[in-house]
Amino acid sequence: MTTCAIGLTNVADTALFARAAAQAVIGSKLDKATLARASVAAEAIASPAADGRGSAEYRRKMAGVMTARALSRAFARANG
Repeated sequence: MTTCAIGLTNVADTALFARAAAQAVIGSKLDKATLARASVAAEAIASPAADGRGSAEYRRKMAGVMTARALSRAFARANG
């Protein structure tokens, strides 16, 4: 990837710009290790609230999972 910007919503009081997660994938072939680094970086900045549908820990983990899924899809679309 040559450029990347990642925004996270619903995992903090305001939307977050996941700069470190995006930097983890720029210049990569988006392999599993790179996706894992981006996922961890997204989780690191998440500060979700818990409610009846999920704990804060669960939501933080899902921020990383969803970041990896979105990156995989975007990469697949970009490469046909």
